[in-house]
Amino acid sequence: MVIVREGILVAIEKQLISLGFDDTLRISKRPLEKGILRQNDDYDEILNADILDIFVDWDFEKDNSIITLILKPKN
Repeated sequence: MVIVREGILVAIEKQLISLGFDDTLRISKRPLEKGILRQNDDYDEILNADILDIFVDWDFEKDNSIITLILKPKN
């Protein structure tokens, strides 16, 4: 499953990007967002599937992110 989110950056993130810290921001955000996604058990029930893996990446210029969930349907 692929999820596209738009308008995700807050002011401090935009400032870090404008100062050239986009790689640092990307490295910092990845484990935080993956952790938040994994903490929420509702996804398993809503999707009727187990989440095997999560990938997150950002396009800072377009102010969006893409989340890819690798799912295993429940029987």
